[in-house]
Amino acid sequence: MNLIPRLAAASLFLTLSLAQEPKPADSKPTEPAPVGKPTETEPAPKADAKEQAKVLELGARIDGEIALQDIDGATVRARELMGKVTVVNFYSIQCPVQAQWDARLAEIQRDYQEQGVVFLHVDSNVTEIGAVAPKVDGEAKPYDEIRQHLAEKKLPFRVLVDHGNKVADLFAATSTPHVYVFGTDGKLVYKG
Repeated sequence: MNLIPRLAAASLFLTLSLAQEPKPADSKPTEPAPVGKPTETEPAPKADAKEQAKVLELGARIDGEIALQDIDGATVRARELMGKVTVVNFYSIQCPVQAQWDARLAEIQRDYQEQGVVFLHVDSNVTEIGAVAPKVDGEAKPYDEIRQHLAEKKLPFRVLVDHGNKVADLFAATSTPHVYVFGTDGKLVYKG
């Protein structure tokens, strides 16, 4: 059985199928362009394009050059995840709803990480990560509150930081937890 159905469980895909709008009978299937990058037929964004910015829809891929750093300073680029089932969770250590899901998400991660599924937890909360990336001075490591939280709760999460909410805005992530699952082809197969 494919990893995605086992990972997401039957209820996840039931939700996914109910959430999709039916296509008209005369519509032709199209390959979605990567979100975050204009296509050949799509003009480059105008200066006031913030209102017109694309958000990630089911079946779409993100621009492979999108990158975030984890709390240890290592960079993760979207293109490095091609060929892998990838789960992206928008995460906050201050969110009471996220706190209720931490243990379950950790259990799911432990089960499926062994099978090659990549789990990334993105923190865009300015009160946790600051408005801009902190300067690293010597061997001191930033994001102490996040590190302490992960250690106390024994969470195996790799936390990426999204200063300025650029990735959160692209994903249209509005709450935590907010989970996105990408298939091995890089296409978004679930969000919720």
